[in-house]
Amino acid sequence: MTISQRLDDIRNALGDRSAAAASAAASLTNGETIGLLALVLATAPGVSIATRDHSEVDVRVGRAGHSTIARLGAPDERALIILKDRDVALVSDDPALRSLWGPPLVLETPSLLRGIQYARDDADGYLYAPPGERTNGLLRLAAEWGIPEDVLLALSSSRGEIARVDRLLAA
Repeated sequence: MTISQRLDDIRNALGDRSAAAASAAASLTNGETIGLLALVLATAPGVSIATRDHSEVDVRVGRAGHSTIARLGAPDERALIILKDRDVALVSDDPALRSLWGPPLVLETPSLLRGIQYARDDADGYLYAPPGERTNGLLRLAAEWGIPEDVLLALSSSRGEIARVDRLLAA
């Protein structure tokens, strides 16, 4: 199953979409997990995802296109993003990438799925709202779902990147 299919299942769920996200999170494969983490990483300025397999992604950083590998691993000092409910992280041995990214981002998988689904399918409704209302609405949703505000805002501003990375991961 692709990430896009998982997100479709969440979007089409009857009732509580957060419950659908929790169900989807429980059955993610390693390939889907790295895909979710790559989507978050791709929202960072100057970072793009180039290629991948089921356990790692090729990350391009900056205009010069410095290329490095990030992969699934144990949450340790090399972690970029940690899924605490799965006890897994996207890790990199490259200090330049870790420096660009900053401290590890700690997330719960269902919250991340819900945030990505919302960013892909529903965030455009806020694009037409007055700026204060738009930001307040996204901040309220971030708090409700337990996802950092800046992550939801970045995902909501990166809908094109979500589609591009999903296509790359499905190939």
